[in-house]
Amino acid sequence: MRTNEQVNYTTHRPERHQMDATTDEPRRIKHNRAKCLVCGDTIESKSRHDYVTCTCGNISVDGGRAYLARMATDLQKFEELSEYES
Repeated sequence: MRTNEQVNYTTHRPERHQMDATTDEPRRIKHNRAKCLVCGDTIESKSRHDYVTCTCGNISVDGGRAYLARMATDLQKFEELSEYES
């Protein structure tokens, strides 16, 4: 993380659980992942408060299998890779 400059993060919280179209029940999160389009890192949060940041500091993911949270300097510079259980 940069030490001598202030970084302004934007927070993005996608839907906690996507709805299953066939059962109308919420789907559970299988993998909470995102890819940074600046440094190329794919990062994954594995537990509720496992806050993970890519090496360049552009994006962070949080929430594990409990919820999806994204923090980024630019929300256009990451690719969502989260998966849900079938």
